[in-house]
Amino acid sequence: MISSRFVDIVFSVLMALLGIYVAIAAAGLGYIANGAPAPGFFPIWIGLGMTALSVWNILRACRAAARLPDIKRREVAYVLIASAMMAGCIGLAFVVGMLAAIFLLMLALGTLFGPRTAGFQVRLLILCLVMTGVVHVIFQRLLDVPGL
Repeated sequence: MISSRFVDIVFSVLMALLGIYVAIAAAGLGYIANGAPAPGFFPIWIGLGMTALSVWNILRACRAAARLPDIKRREVAYVLIASAMMAGCIGLAFVVGMLAAIFLLMLALGTLFGPRTAGFQVRLLILCLVMTGVVHVIFQRLLDVPGL
């Protein structure tokens, strides 16, 4: 068993650092240009929000130390595996394209976290195909995003 308090604090510190990095990096893109939001506008707010919520979670975890349940190592392994799958999806997108990578990611995550039954796997496959089609229509057809 792993202490929820420990995991909460470590993860929140990492997320706060990531939020600071995002906000600082986005500031280089500009905040306002010609009276309209510049490319850095939303990432700055997202980074600041990540940082603020992470600090809040650190304080909450420190105050609630005795009330937080322990986490099973298996659950931590699931999170690490899912994180590796998401990172792999980014790399795979350069090889097979974004749509195919997202399809495979949805399928892999559903298989990791879902029940191990044939019926679920069939429903998961259908859902992944439908969602890939929806993403294609929205991004490539409606928004004209090239290279999906």
